Amino acid sequence: MITFLILIFAALHSPLTWGSAFLPFFAYGVGIVVVGFIGYKVLRNQLPTTPLDLPLLLFVLVALISSQWFSIWRVGSQVRVLTLIGYVAAFCFVYSYVSEEKLTGSVIIAGWVIIAGIIAISLCHLRTPTAELHDLGNANVLASILLLHLPFGARIEDKRTRGAWFVLGAVAMLATRSRGGLLGLAMALGVLWGIDKRLIVGASAAALPALIMWKRTSAIIRLRYWEAALQAFLSSPWFGIGPANCYQWITLRVGEVCPHAHNIFLTIAAEMGIVGLIVFGLLLWQIWKHRRSGPAWAALAGFMVHSFVDDPVWFWAPGLGVMSLLAIMLKGGQNDGE
Repeated sequence: MITFLILIFAALHSPLTWGSAFLPFFAYGVGIVVVGFIGYKVLRNQLPTTPLDLPLLLFVLVALISSQWFSIWRVGSQVRVLTLIGYVAAFCFVYSYVSEEKLTGSVIIAGWVIIAGIIAISLCHLRTPTAELHDLGNANVLASILLLHLPFGARIEDKRTRGAWFVLGAVAMLATRSRGGLLGLAMALGVLWGIDKRLIVGASAAALPALIMWKRTSAIIRLRYWEAALQAFLSSPWFGIGPANCYQWITLRVGEVCPHAHNIFLTIAAEMGIVGLIVFGLLLWQIWKHRRSGPAWAALAGFMVHSFVDDPVWFWAPGLGVMSLLAIMLKGGQNDGE
């Protein structure tokens, strides 16, 4: 299954090479194979069911319908549908075959590499003050990946090593200059350490004006993205303009290349309409009902805060990370009221 997913993402790295005539058949074929495989395993009791199965599969179904409903960029829509199918398959695989202990160990190792890499890049950029992390990748994506890893430092047994993890992790997050990442980190650490949620929200709200003024131009551009996404939603309110079509819609209207609305709710509203929002709300409700205190839930809570000013799951690396953490959180037990 892992090899299958890697081949899909590698093959679709340059999606236009498939051609608009062939890709829809490929997308539907992969969808039938993956969903059929999952259904076969469930029927034979070889694959455990979870509370997220129905909303996840419904979300993919709505994406398929939306891709045919009002699609500007049909090739991009089919690629996005394939990505969503890959997310569902990854969730099922991790839930069925990966233990929490193994995932935690892997996350900590990867976290050290990510922290060291971001700090090293930042130190190299000291020679060129005008350069940013964008030179080697999207800073918000790096921040979201870092955010998914940092709460797992709580599982490090050695006190000094654990302290170094959180200090260096905070430095790395600052180095990304991602304001959404910083807000998400505040939420994640607050949930992890049991800080009163009202205090977290109040402190974040107080810091928001300073974060906006830090990169005011970026904040103004985001407002333009949100306005364009709202226009897209109003043009096709029931099923949206099709998965991945914010890329074309916003880019044409704002005049800058932008793959999403920089707000996960506005992106879904624009691309999958009211029906997509309802299914996404059902998914969030199930996640809330079955949340479990610990690093996975803290990371997911912080990631959701970040998603109010960005849409990291548009990129497959953070998306697969979120699905893995969801699976591990569900494996750990029932809702403990955290």
